[in-house]
Amino acid sequence: MLGSGLFNTFTTRREALHLQDLSVQLTATDPATTATLAGRAAMLATQIPDAAARRVQAATDLGQQVAAQAWVSAYADAYALTALAALLAAAVLLLHLLRDVLARRATVQNTGTTP
Repeated sequence: MLGSGLFNTFTTRREALHLQDLSVQLTATDPATTATLAGRAAMLATQIPDAAARRVQAATDLGQQVAAQAWVSAYADAYALTALAALLAAAVLLLHLLRDVLARRATVQNTGTTP
């Protein structure tokens, strides 16, 4: 349970950080954001006849896409951290095995017997 809790806490915090970073990039004065919203609103023209409602729905859709991207980025961070921990654990295990092999060789050399 501790590992699951740490994983969930890490992903939640990273998701909030990524969402904040992505939200900063989306400003109403940014031409790319404006073009994206206009394109989304145009795609919704056949479904929503009211122009104001289309703009609201386009902004909502963009917000949901940004939140999904933040969540994906948070999981990518969590899996990268998990991979790093696994690599460190494997390195420690290999060093431990190497130490055992070297100790065995030293014992064999000191006693003059074969293993």
